[in-house]
Amino acid sequence: MKTPMATRALGVAAAALLLIPVGCRDGTGPDPGRYTLVIEAGTPQIGPVGKTLAEPLQVRVTVDGAPAPGVAIEWRVTAGTGATLTPSISRTDSSGIAEARLRLGSEPGVYRVEAAIQGASLAPARFEATAVYAPVLISVHPQSAAVGDTITLTGEHLGAAPAETRVLFDGIRGTIVSISETRIEVTVPHCVPTRQAQVTVALGPVMSEALPMNVAGADVAPIELDVGEVLEISEPDAMECIPLPGHQPGAAYLIIPQNAARAAGQGLPIQLVGVTEQTRPVATAEPAPGALAGPRLQRYASREVHAEWEAGLRVEERALPVTSALRPDMGPAIRAQETPSIGDRRSFNVYNREKKFSQITAAVKYISERAIVYQDVNAPPNGFTDQDFAHFTALFDDPIFPTVTGAFGEPSDVDGNGRIIILFTPVVNELTPRGAAGFVAGFFYGLDLTEGANSNRAEIFYSVVPDPGGRYGDPRSRDDILRTVPGVLAHELQHMVHFHERMMRRQAPRPEAVWLSEALAHMAEDLVADTLRARGDAAGQQAFQLSNYIRALRYLQGTTGVSVIDVEAPGSLEERGAQWLFLKYLAGHYGGAELLGALTRTTRTGIENVEAATGRTWDELFGAWTVALWADDAPELRHAQVDPRYTFTNIDLRAALGQFRGGFPLQPARYGFRDFQLAVTLPVASPLHVIVQADPFLPSPLHLSYARIAGAAFHEQDRPRFAIMRIE
Repeated sequence: MKTPMATRALGVAAAALLLIPVGCRDGTGPDPGRYTLVIEAGTPQIGPVGKTLAEPLQVRVTVDGAPAPGVAIEWRVTAGTGATLTPSISRTDSSGIAEARLRLGSEPGVYRVEAAIQGASLAPARFEATAVYAPVLISVHPQSAAVGDTITLTGEHLGAAPAETRVLFDGIRGTIVSISETRIEVTVPHCVPTRQAQVTVALGPVMSEALPMNVAGADVAPIELDVGEVLEISEPDAMECIPLPGHQPGAAYLIIPQNAARAAGQGLPIQLVGVTEQTRPVATAEPAPGALAGPRLQRYASREVHAEWEAGLRVEERALPVTSALRPDMGPAIRAQETPSIGDRRSFNVYNREKKFSQITAAVKYISERAIVYQDVNAPPNGFTDQDFAHFTALFDDPIFPTVTGAFGEPSDVDGNGRIIILFTPVVNELTPRGAAGFVAGFFYGLDLTEGANSNRAEIFYSVVPDPGGRYGDPRSRDDILRTVPGVLAHELQHMVHFHERMMRRQAPRPEAVWLSEALAHMAEDLVADTLRARGDAAGQQAFQLSNYIRALRYLQGTTGVSVIDVEAPGSLEERGAQWLFLKYLAGHYGGAELLGALTRTTRTGIENVEAATGRTWDELFGAWTVALWADDAPELRHAQVDPRYTFTNIDLRAALGQFRGGFPLQPARYGFRDFQLAVTLPVASPLHVIVQADPFLPSPLHLSYARIAGAAFHEQDRPRFAIMRIE
């Protein structure tokens, strides 16, 4: 059954800050001897002389198996005259990846580059690129041939890189029989229908001008699907030719090329070609963006500052040892503290905008069964009232605490007081630069649950304070914070529980992958919204679910450029939207809150964790989810039988997200059964959605070909997938 969703009354979206530190800071970085340096992407490559290579050179640095952010990488050219690198020194991002761009010299030949960790004795990573002159195609013989026939091409600069040379017939790769500098023999590919084809020679991404020839196509058995039926293809050879029938006028298909790779940074430059028997100009285009626009969406746009600040903190966190996490049974030994009284004061160390610690004094303002509320004595006057503090603790005590702990587990209690400290301090206000879009609303810092210096050795949530006069940053009204912070409390409580379950109880060797950690915390907000919906509290439900909806909207406006699993510094709300949507889908199919708890209470990480908890492979899960993003309750499929794997069972996406201006945000580019060609780079774990529809008046099959950019074959390490669903 679908969960009903509220469809009215929008408030200001709460952009929660999402933090899970991994241990305590000892003031030193890892020993350089513990680093590993490997090539991530960019070798070998081919490019035209004097031009910048199409793909960046990328390396990945890890320390003890975990990504090592902030590491300086030195780049230098070791062979080839006149080549330049930009930059000459770069730093690894939150995934441990650093990159540089290589501009080739003016002479053809092999160029070599080395990348080394600055100050370390590790062997460098070595890259190779070949500079070539553009191939020149002079003749095609014979001028007419059938598919499967071998033809001869003559020209210049054809054989400079035989292993990377391709002959393309309207973008579809033929099989090369022999090659030299001036001559190529090639077999016409079977996927080309009867038509006048344009023949080109490609050396990597370097293309010749095209020459025409007439091709007699062969009968190729088309794919026959009923409306609602899905065909998923995982074998690269089967993606070279996917024929759609022309005898079903008006039939429409959802086409989804996918990059199902598992490693962060493993992008896939692809092309999708469609050709028909009717020769028409090839339409080359990028996927059309969704149509969302207008005042209702603009109110929530570009709330990025919290993600950027978080990414900086994660750079610090990744260098911290995880062995100093406190044991969950150490509470009484650390400080068997009695519950304080209203007005009692205490000092705290608060992580600040300079990546240091501010020592502040705060007074107890309110105490409930599950929380102790402190406020910094330097908070601006005329801020929260006693009723406001009571409001926060009432929400925290119920429904936030029982809902989150019921699904994910209990938090630790290292200070032995049985409560979570909620600390309101202007130090958090100062984390947001003046004039920034959005603001850092609050955070949990796992350092407090370690033996490290500056640890408060207590379960603490840090939050902004009302500052209508703008003393500590841009003005923050009391109403904004009352509206924003409760959702952040749910989110950060999950992080707190997760730290306890993973780092303290199980002493995991490394923290959870960032993408899955954040998805779980977003699901905590979602579960609280469900609890309030069950109680008939529509306004409360909306307050806890709206931020997830906004992030999902942003993702579905442009799925092609966003990865589910690769968190690119400084991070984005679109990534968070993708992560929530993916885990929402998994929860609906594989156990709901029980699945979320299993993903939390483990030492497994990332995709391995997801596969173990669901009992399904990553390729299977990711592939079905990409279909469900569009197919869930699609009006075109209202009378069709659709496999439940291609739907969301716990949300009606079109009702939930279609309420915003512009309607449902995932609006794929549409093409008729005409020639078209799309070329994009799919980040790791990302799809491209396209719809094609047969012409009701000119019945003709459409032949699709999915390959690497410029028709190249997929590499051994690539993980392409392809899904096709008949929708009309």
